[in-house]
Amino acid sequence: MESQKQTEGETKRSEEFRMVLPANANIRRVNFDDLEAVMAINDDIYEGLDYMPVLFYTFLHSKQHEMYVYEKDGKVISLANYLFPSGKKGEAHLMSGRVHPSHQNQGLRKWARTYLEKAYPEIVKCSTSTLFTPYLRNKVNDFESVYVMNLLLYKLSDRTQIERFVQHRRRLDGSSNPMTISHSKLTKMLDSSSSDQLLRFISRYNGDFIPLGPTGNPVGVNGEGLRYISSFANVLVTYRAKKSVASLHKETPSLAAAIEPRHLRARADGERQVVGFSCSTVTPCKYGSRSDLVFYGDDVDDLIGHFVCDLRHHLSITKDDVSIAYFLQFPQSISVQEVEEKLSEELGTRVRSDYFSAVQLIHYCTKFAQAKL
Repeated sequence: MESQKQTEGETKRSEEFRMVLPANANIRRVNFDDLEAVMAINDDIYEGLDYMPVLFYTFLHSKQHEMYVYEKDGKVISLANYLFPSGKKGEAHLMSGRVHPSHQNQGLRKWARTYLEKAYPEIVKCSTSTLFTPYLRNKVNDFESVYVMNLLLYKLSDRTQIERFVQHRRRLDGSSNPMTISHSKLTKMLDSSSSDQLLRFISRYNGDFIPLGPTGNPVGVNGEGLRYISSFANVLVTYRAKKSVASLHKETPSLAAAIEPRHLRARADGERQVVGFSCSTVTPCKYGSRSDLVFYGDDVDDLIGHFVCDLRHHLSITKDDVSIAYFLQFPQSISVQEVEEKLSEELGTRVRSDYFSAVQLIHYCTKFAQAKL
């Protein structure tokens, strides 16, 4: 009965909102027959790296997601996909959205948020992640919290070249090889004293949540969130000894590089510290397969070490004829130019296009002006 009343209330608010729309426009929830119409908005979006065909029905089945379309003259011209982590109260996260090319730059970017303000007044915050455009640079001071990550995209189709790169880098960067953390291993870690160190390390870079996967799904920086991540993502952690490794590097750098990973694994938790953390997900797409890797740390060699280990994992779970694309996200403390220079000789240059011209991604949170508890 309560659920029915809630639905009726939402329907009433939706009807009130429609009254302010143009006569030929309409907003409605997405249904299972809309995939073709949604893809027709822009079939070439993300240059063949679109995840929507794979995740469309997952979003519809999810109780935490709601997708809406904006129709004009009966044709779907825009989509917005929102995540409600705590139901229709608290926060809403814009996971994905798109506008038909012929209707862009007409203010349609705001329709979904305006609709949510009217339909769900209990929502108090909205957060999203997007390429750091000049528009957002001018709006940063208006947001409650802002977190910016560097972003590089690589499209890789030559498997032989990729495998040579992986083997070469594994020999060259032996000291930066991270440890793969399985779900069971992470569960044990979170039950030990080392869990606080790991959580504190991640919190230094992004505060409350980790943006996971192609949609930037926000996952809490806590024990429950990390368990969730490790259940399906590839998780890597790099450790350093707190004292002896630095001096060992100065005396015998080649020997240190060769023995450090095993040496560090044998140490007690209290004698080592986390210096790198990453998680990645793999999604099929039109291009082939895309991996979204989020890295936290301040060392460019650690970043590349995580990238190489994850790429090796990616090669092992895909067929030989599958092209691979990588979205690398990492803190601004690491130079984009330095990463590009280290990778360009063996992998080629990153993707540079109209859509992927930006090298920064912004995660921001803003309050709904009209919302109330």
